[in-house]
Amino acid sequence: MENKLLPLGSVVLLKGGEKKLFIGGYGISNEDKKVFDYIGYPYPEGFMTPKVNFLFDNDSIDKVLFNGYKDEEFDEVEKNIIEYINKNRGWYYESK
Repeated sequence: MENKLLPLGSVVLLKGGEKKLFIGGYGISNEDKKVFDYIGYPYPEGFMTPKVNFLFDNDSIDKVLFNGYKDEEFDEVEKNIIEYINKNRGWYYESK
């Protein structure tokens, strides 16, 4: 998988997963302060309860089933998100 962020609304299937997830946010940390690339929600149900969300990284994605909307604004925000994630974890994205 390329080291770029997928846009919000992208739908993915995780390695070993059976349920599709859509990407709803970036750079989320868990209770152990580990920062993940994405927060995802079950597709097509969406957010239902805080107990049903998934934190995952790019390397956990098996398939991208749908790419969300991306434009110049996303490109600018993506740079900031990448900087935040890079600052808060040990491996780095390529920022173009």
